[in-house]
Amino acid sequence: MRLLAARLSLFLLLLAVAVAAGCSSRSAAPPPAPEAIRPVRVEIGGTPGVRFEGTFGELPEAKAITGETPASFSLEMRRGVFVRVQKAVQGGQLTVRLLINGVEVASAVTTKPFGLVALAYPTKPRAR
Repeated sequence: MRLLAARLSLFLLLLAVAVAAGCSSRSAAPPPAPEAIRPVRVEIGGTPGVRFEGTFGELPEAKAITGETPASFSLEMRRGVFVRVQKAVQGGQLTVRLLINGVEVASAVTTKPFGLVALAYPTKPRAR
């Protein structure tokens, strides 16, 4: 009888351990959420035919851009984006618009000879 009780106790103990092991779940920290990917478009306009050059993209992956107005360039943004465009001529107007998800978030215009426009999103807060 004692042998039967000992075996039964051992069986119940093993069963309890097995059930506890199966019910417990190790939950590791969930993987970090991927950064949102947003479509970005820069539109360069102004006086038709104004030549320009510059850079557009996310650091350190910025790429050189060149062309004549009007022109546009696109990419997918994860962190932030910047555009720097300079007129390659003295005359004319250069307008640069930065759009995120189709919404204008920044724009600037220059009419200066060889004028430069630089935009970034998101913008850094200014120290006061």
